[in-house]
Amino acid sequence: PAVPQELEVPVSPRQSQPRHAYADEGEALPEQEEAETMAEEENEQDRQEMFRRLDTARHRELGEDATPADFRDVDPDEEITADVEDNGEEADEDTPPPLSPAQAQRIWDELLDELYRSGARRVETSTLTEWLTEVQRKRPFLYRQTDRWEGQGWIARRPDADGWDLVGSPLERAHV
Repeated sequence: PAVPQELEVPVSPRQSQPRHAYADEGEALPEQEEAETMAEEENEQDRQEMFRRLDTARHRELGEDATPADFRDVDPDEEITADVEDNGEEADEDTPPPLSPAQAQRIWDELLDELYRSGARRVETSTLTEWLTEVQRKRPFLYRQTDRWEGQGWIARRPDADGWDLVGSPLERAHV
């Protein structure tokens, strides 16, 4: 069937080729420039969001124990040269295996018992943060343990100062 003349649309050879085929090398099309600009802006926004999340995580994880070096910017292009294990610590063959939660809790109970039996009637937050290294734990463990000890009546929070009063020992069968 013949196509009526009024429906035929003349196509120039330039229109039949993609626009990029006629762009000179090094000459970017307006759409291409806009896409590149948008990609750069999006990358910068992603980078800023990464730094914001990193800063938030540092504050949450390190808390009052943070040092200025902990807050320096991380270079995302820096090559990591040390062997890294899944938990983010450097590989060290001399490192003992991590304690189970029950083992860590038992060690903390023993440390509190030892402190109580020594005649101390108060435990400071600084003492507990030192104990964290002995059980290879972070601050959330400290908070859970002090809540558990308070619940059991072995310590009582001091409203006027940092730390707790020692009321009993977790290793004594009956405490007052």
